[in-house]
Amino acid sequence: MAESLSEKQNQRTVLEKPLLHWSVRLVMAFSVLIGIIFVVLGVVELYFWRHWALGALALVSGFLIFGNLLLLSSLIRGKNHLNAVVFSMGEGLIEVDTRFRIVSFNPMAQKILSASPGQLLNKDIRSVINAFENNAKVAERDHPIVKAIGTGLKVVADLDKDLYFEDFNGRRFPVILSSSPIVLEDKIIGGVIVFRDSTEEKRFEEAESNFIATASHQLRTPLTSMRWFSEMLLLGDVGKLTKKQSHFLERVYQGAERMIKLIGLLLQVARSEAGKIRIEPVLTDIKEAVENLVRDASAKAEEKRQEIEITAEPSPFPKLAVDQEIFSIVVRNLLDNAITYSSKPGKIIISLSKNKDEVEISVKDEGIGIPKKSQEHIFEKFFRADNALAYSPDGWGLSLSLAKYLVEAWGGKIWCVSEVDKGAEFLFTIPESGMQVREGWARLNE
Repeated sequence: MAESLSEKQNQRTVLEKPLLHWSVRLVMAFSVLIGIIFVVLGVVELYFWRHWALGALALVSGFLIFGNLLLLSSLIRGKNHLNAVVFSMGEGLIEVDTRFRIVSFNPMAQKILSASPGQLLNKDIRSVINAFENNAKVAERDHPIVKAIGTGLKVVADLDKDLYFEDFNGRRFPVILSSSPIVLEDKIIGGVIVFRDSTEEKRFEEAESNFIATASHQLRTPLTSMRWFSEMLLLGDVGKLTKKQSHFLERVYQGAERMIKLIGLLLQVARSEAGKIRIEPVLTDIKEAVENLVRDASAKAEEKRQEIEITAEPSPFPKLAVDQEIFSIVVRNLLDNAITYSSKPGKIIISLSKNKDEVEISVKDEGIGIPKKSQEHIFEKFFRADNALAYSPDGWGLSLSLAKYLVEAWGGKIWCVSEVDKGAEFLFTIPESGMQVREGWARLNE
């Protein structure tokens, strides 16, 4: 019975549209007629009866009517054009009022959510669209449209956000969305959410990560054997080598070592991108952890004639709950980057500081720096700035992107400040509460 009533209402709405269309046309035709009458009256008054005031008033009234008609016609055309754009969109669009009631939507929103008009119109979007993140239902206060209206800011979720919606058939699917408040005269009057089903993009991303991981595993095994056997030969385990033989074997060993390192990085990046990394924080003296990492890098630093200095404020520096493996990888990558791109003798400063609600760590060098145009891309996978390519052609452009994945995975931020030929400073944060436990099937170095 309810369905038949809904169908009748929909049919009535469909019928009302042409009636409304013709009623608008009828009003416009009547207005044109009135305008013509006023203009004719004005002409008659002016030229025949010489009633200048009445004639002028009639003429002005007639032209005002025509002007308003032109304006109305323009507004109607603009509205029809906007409606056509919204109805033709490849993304779903839903508009809500300040009470989060759905006031309008386009056909694609219906299609993506497998919903009928009656299941959406005038319904509370928080109960209509269930959102999930990391397999947990998103709280109402954290719903994208609620956050947009509540904060007055745009809320964006891309593939990395791992946000899912649930349609009316119970199917969960990944979404890419943008949610914004609707502001009129400095007052928020509602919100709009634009979204699309990103299942295909997610599948492609997972396939790419799985391919890299599988290929890396398959390559690492023979390379490890190659490194092991070449090391045995170099150590003389199977007999003495000539100087020439040792030279070539050394190159084989170094090449295998380099490729194993690259494959390890690829595996780490693939696991990080897939969001499968397990985070296991323990209370750690991070100043001591940084000192140990500096000690490990001292040989390379001496080779590049770099002095490494550590500063910490306050002192003693408070312990923090961190995943020691993940923390070490981030600091090691940033420190290695600073040493690699230091072209002249200089100093690298690692600073630890505690702010209001977070710990900030920076690695500052006096190296070649990063061009301004490259800074927005510096954390992208495989990206390398032009001056870095010229200075050291052997890099891969993976260590900084991996650092970004890991820092953001524990809820921190990472950024850089740099000037060409004056060095670069990379900074990242850890929440004061420390890293949170995160379930996953992989560790980075497994």
